[in-house]
Amino acid sequence: MTTWKDVPRATLREIATELSGNGWGIYGPEYLEQKGVPEDLVMRATRHHASDDTTKGTITNTKTGVVVSSMAGIYSLDLLETICRDLGLDVRGYNGRGSQAWADAEAILSFCS
Repeated sequence: MTTWKDVPRATLREIATELSGNGWGIYGPEYLEQKGVPEDLVMRATRHHASDDTTKGTITNTKTGVVVSSMAGIYSLDLLETICRDLGLDVRGYNGRGSQAWADAEAILSFCS
């Protein structure tokens, strides 16, 4: 089974840099596919997400501005936390999603240095 330890550090660095501070984004599977991430990691990171018609629970396509009822995608904070776990990084817990995403990304960037 492939883990994030098997992914080149340059790819990990790119993901961490792009997602730093983003604890709420949902990306299509192509986000990781285009970076050459192994298919089994992409599949494990991809989940079904549904809008719930609340301010915080509505999914909007940022390219079109249209609200979508559901989508298959990769939740940025889950991805960063999974990468940290696979790399054996112990990251302090934060209350805010953005702060947690920033801390996770910083830990990954430090690992890649």
